Amino acid sequence: MSIINSLILIAIGLIFGVIIGRLLTRSRHPETSQLQTELQQSREELALYRQQVSEHFQNSAQLLESLALQYQKVYDHMAQQSELLMDNSIEKPELFKQHLQVVPPEVPQIEEDHDAGSTPPKDYSCSSSGLLNNQTSSS
Repeated sequence: MSIINSLILIAIGLIFGVIIGRLLTRSRHPETSQLQTELQQSREELALYRQQVSEHFQNSAQLLESLALQYQKVYDHMAQQSELLMDNSIEKPELFKQHLQVVPPEVPQIEEDHDAGSTPPKDYSCSSSGLLNNQTSSS
């Protein structure tokens, strides 16, 4: 009977242990649920912030594009009107010449010296100098 009594005591101990464990974890459970709700709220706020940033950049890009187009229209208008309104008898200042040119300006060509390989550079010396000089000077 001692084996049966010890098994019964072990079973009772396990039951009490499970009940006590449940009571202790239940008292900590509100803190865990509060942290879970705060975590979820932070994630939602981060997603909302990212969406707002994305919308901001999209809106800014559209506004800048619109601004560039309006500036181009104003510039074109000023260029056309300066050509129309300037008196032909007066020498016209070249206000919008770059914009009104249809042909792009020529790129200056670099002149190549074909004889450059046959002549040494101007700082070249035919004789040894400095440390490479074989002659020792006696003073």
